[in-house]
Amino acid sequence: MNDQYLSWDLSKPGISFCLSSGRIVIFLRTLDLLKYPEFIRFLFNPDSGKFAVQVCSMNDEGAKRLPIRKPDECLSIKNKDLVRLMYSSRHWNPRISYRLAGKFFPSEKLVNFELSAAYEIHEGRIKKPS
Repeated sequence: MNDQYLSWDLSKPGISFCLSSGRIVIFLRTLDLLKYPEFIRFLFNPDSGKFAVQVCSMNDEGAKRLPIRKPDECLSIKNKDLVRLMYSSRHWNPRISYRLAGKFFPSEKLVNFELSAAYEIHEGRIKKPS
């Protein structure tokens, strides 16, 4: 493998973003840590550069129902407005997808992602930071 690319650690919770499709892809490990809930919501703070996936109830603001059948690899959710806002606030390259490793907070029932630690995805491979 080329030295400029990394292998993804599948034991870590992860998420990726793609502006062209408006998709947020939640990795299976993230869903496993959250115990594959019925509803989740996204929390985004552009000032602190943090993004989170949190377990919630049907009546919580921003609640998204997950499919009944658990996916095999990941779950893709389309939210073009949120993805556009994230790319804009982080000054990310609109032609590149980004992947992040998260940290699980069991008491909060959420996985937090530091947007400043995003990896660029090039042709399906994770590029090492410059």
